[in-house]
Amino acid sequence: MVVLLRKIQSEHSKLADLGPRAQDIGKVLNASASILDAMLPVRNQASVAHPNQELLDEARLGLLSTSGGASSTT
Repeated sequence: MVVLLRKIQSEHSKLADLGPRAQDIGKVLNASASILDAMLPVRNQASVAHPNQELLDEARLGLLSTSGGASSTT
């Protein structure tokens, strides 16, 4: 995920110039990609997104949903 975001940042015309605070915005984008990258194994191996024998409880899934939602709005 991080590699894909960096490729998009370097090649997409709308992300070439992040404007004022470009360094800070770049950090946020990279952090968001890292969060999503860390969430994928949990989503794929511990949720109902795919057949799994072991599932996370609702509280932990809620935490991941909140974290993923926050990162995807950046």
